Amino acid sequence: MADTVQQIAFKLTADDALPVEASLAYVTRLISEPSSLLIVATALAWLLIYTSLLRIAPVGPLFAAAHGYIVTVILASALIFGETISGFEIIGSILIVSGIVILALTEGGTPSKNMGT
Repeated sequence: MADTVQQIAFKLTADDALPVEASLAYVTRLISEPSSLLIVATALAWLLIYTSLLRIAPVGPLFAAAHGYIVTVILASALIFGETISGFEIIGSILIVSGIVILALTEGGTPSKNMGT
């Protein structure tokens, strides 16, 4: 979820800082946008959440689930920005979710003996 919020914040920041130009003024506009703080906050939150989960969850399903944000970004982009969802995005989303489910069902749910030490 933090990744989805972060991607939406990236889009809002970029839109509000237009026009794009190779200048210090553009960088200043980017940094001064309130949504840029949201980008930093969600990055830090996600880092803490992910590293905490690495201690208790199997790496395979966790890594896959961590990248499931691609599906939620597609949905959020359609709902918030009115972007259209292509057939390829639908197929890709189904494959991503299927892969996460398969990994979650087939990967052992108990952490290894070396974890958490």
